[in-house]
Amino acid sequence: GTQIYLYACMLIVAAVVVVPLVTTAIGGFKSLGDLRSNAFGLPKEWLWSNYWDILMSSRYWLQMGNSLLIAVLTVALTLACAAMTAFTFAHVKFFGSRMLLNYFLLGLMFPAATAILPLFIKIRDLGLLDSYMGVVLPQVAFGLGMSILLFRNYFRGLPGELFDAAFVDGCGYLRFF
Repeated sequence: GTQIYLYACMLIVAAVVVVPLVTTAIGGFKSLGDLRSNAFGLPKEWLWSNYWDILMSSRYWLQMGNSLLIAVLTVALTLACAAMTAFTFAHVKFFGSRMLLNYFLLGLMFPAATAILPLFIKIRDLGLLDSYMGVVLPQVAFGLGMSILLFRNYFRGLPGELFDAAFVDGCGYLRFF
């Protein structure tokens, strides 16, 4: 009884996800006229050149390279900044640390769309328009809140004895990090 209901729900969800993907992939083999007249059916004539032209285009590979570079820079900067910040919040006690942490976490409340215009103006004023850093830095800024939260919880979960043993051996915060 419940198994059938569960499988029926899973099939419906799978169909909602898979049908648009398959339709789009098959649509890539159609001519423009065929796509307009027969959007959901199989192509009358399979045009492999549609995909081949994209894969052989230098513009496509340039865009893929740009995306890869931006993703790598964003992840590397976010990991470095968030890990150091979270480690500090987890292990170093200083005046205003709670307030500063809450300031970082406040960024989780606002979607990126609310800051598009001020962000554009700031990037323009910094001279970062049409540059990789003009894309990477805002992504890092919007990713820091969640990253700090996750890293901080991880660092707080480390056994205190580990830090005590390292400190006794003459290890400072930076080497322990």
